[in-house]
Amino acid sequence: MKKIIGRAPFKADLIDPFGRPSDVASFSGPSYGFRKRKDGKVEVIFLPWHRRNGHSITMGAFFAALVYILTSLLNTPVPPYVFAMAVFFPWLLHVIIDQFGHMGNNLFWPFTGHRNSGLGLVSASDPYWNFFVVYSSVALIFWDMNHAAQSWLSAEAVAWSGVPLWYYALLVIVIPLAIIGGLTLIYKTYFEGKGEGEPPVKSAAARIIEELPEDQQMEIEERPVPPY
Repeated sequence: MKKIIGRAPFKADLIDPFGRPSDVASFSGPSYGFRKRKDGKVEVIFLPWHRRNGHSITMGAFFAALVYILTSLLNTPVPPYVFAMAVFFPWLLHVIIDQFGHMGNNLFWPFTGHRNSGLGLVSASDPYWNFFVVYSSVALIFWDMNHAAQSWLSAEAVAWSGVPLWYYALLVIVIPLAIIGGLTLIYKTYFEGKGEGEPPVKSAAARIIEELPEDQQMEIEERPVPPY
């Protein structure tokens, strides 16, 4: 079967904040949006439905205020601001962590209408950084539960009783993750992709690019930064 490559010329300049090749096939692949800018250029929006109002700091503040109002109406032994902080700070941390990736967030929806560009420092598919976030969160939750249990259990019954947070974080979070991160870096630098065996299967996009004439090929050496 002869492979046919379709091309559609257009005059607008494209801005690709994502900057990575993707496979788009029938009924599969990511979705894209296209937004015309005031300067006449067209911005390619990767997964336009994602990280919009749900990844807004203002939305987190709104829900925190709503929880504060609702808990103020209840007779609870815990002050309402504690519930509000329990809503806002995890929301804020989620947005900040996502900002280290490529996609960015719509930080101040509804006052801002579009996602800003992420820092592009990490990838959402990187197993180390996913483990880093999940492990750190679980470790902090355990410390908080342990700290709260000291008010109704004896010190002998509570593990790590009286241990300050900085010392706990150093031993349980920082040192283990630093060791794992160092081993991960060594593996990626010296061993990943250098083993013997069959070569990795290339994506459809990579195969099509290789079949094009050299003057029509485009290599993305680094992630482009949109001019805004």
